[in-house]
Amino acid sequence: FTIANNSITTNHIQTGTILFADWNQNSATNGQVPQWNGSAWVASSITGTLPTGSSGSVLIHNGTTWTACTFLKETQTGITGSAITLASTPLAYANFDLYKNGQLLIVTDDYTRSGSSVTLVGSNSLVSTDKITAQYYI
Repeated sequence: FTIANNSITTNHIQTGTILFADWNQNSATNGQVPQWNGSAWVASSITGTLPTGSSGSVLIHNGTTWTACTFLKETQTGITGSAITLASTPLAYANFDLYKNGQLLIVTDDYTRSGSSVTLVGSNSLVSTDKITAQYYI
């Protein structure tokens, strides 16, 4: 019984029947993985490492690399006027949500933000009984 070269195709292989033990080393060294280089599968080292963080951190891409970030939810009351100072400076490349008495405010329509300073615009000035909640990543 002889099998002709290039005659076994995907349709001839039962799903889940090729095991890692069936693979050849293919010049791979310890820690390398199969990686497509654009024209062939090659043994390759994984480049880069994941950033360190603390329990509960999430990874957010900053446009260049992944960074470990912490979610912050803060609530403030007793503020009057239109100026709010946040406890921390939110990341510029991550989500920022601001709520007034449970209603989501819209950036530029309802407020502007620069660093940790938020300025309410239009008819959104605060009275001391208003509740401000900000959700963001640092």
